[in-house]
Amino acid sequence: MKHIYFMRHGETELNKRMRLQGRYDEPLNEKGIRQAIEAGGKIRAMGIHFDRIYCSPLQRAVKTAMLVTGLKEDDFIYDDRILELDYGKYERWEFGDLPQEVWDFFRNPMDVPEPEGMESLQQLSERTGSFLKDLAEQADEKDENWLVVCHGICMRGILGNLVPGGERDAWNSSIENCVLYETCLENGKYTKGVRVEMTEAQK
Repeated sequence: MKHIYFMRHGETELNKRMRLQGRYDEPLNEKGIRQAIEAGGKIRAMGIHFDRIYCSPLQRAVKTAMLVTGLKEDDFIYDDRILELDYGKYERWEFGDLPQEVWDFFRNPMDVPEPEGMESLQQLSERTGSFLKDLAEQADEKDENWLVVCHGICMRGILGNLVPGGERDAWNSSIENCVLYETCLENGKYTKGVRVEMTEAQK
C-alpha cells in the first residue's frame, strides 16, 4: 500500500499581503521557512519517512520540500501538472481589488464560469487527475510513503479527484500553509484525502 501525502508550501510575502499568487514564482518569506522547518520536525516526530517526493517547480514549493525533507532539489520529481491555478491577469492582485466575477467564481466554482483568461476548474481537475492516474500506474505493491508538495487550489483539485463526487467537499477544505493531507493508494484505488493532525516535535 502507498500512503501519499499532499502538502501546501509555506507562507510567502504575497500570501501575507493577501494577493493572488498563481504561477508567479514568489519565494518563501521568513515565516514560511519556519513553517516548513516546523512541519518537517513534526513529521519526523510522527515517524514518517518519505520514499519519493513530487514537487511543483515553483520555488516556494521546492524550498518547502527541501526544508521538510532535508533533501536537495535534485532529489525531487517535478511535474507541471501540480502547479497552482493560473489566474491570468489577476495574478498579484490584492484580494480587496478583485472584481465581483472573480469572487463569484471562488465562492462557487462548480457552477460559476471562470473569469476570462483564468484557468478553468475543469482544466485544473483534468491535469491533477492525470497526475494522480500516473501515480497509480507507477505504484507497486511495496509499502511506501510518497510526498507531493504543491499549492492551495491545486490541492483542492487533487482532493476532489481522489474519490467520485468529491469536488465540492474539496473546494471547502481548509488548506493553510504547510497543511498535510493523506490518502492511501491500493490496487489502483485512492481513499478520500484526510487532513493529518501533526504532533509537536520533541524539543
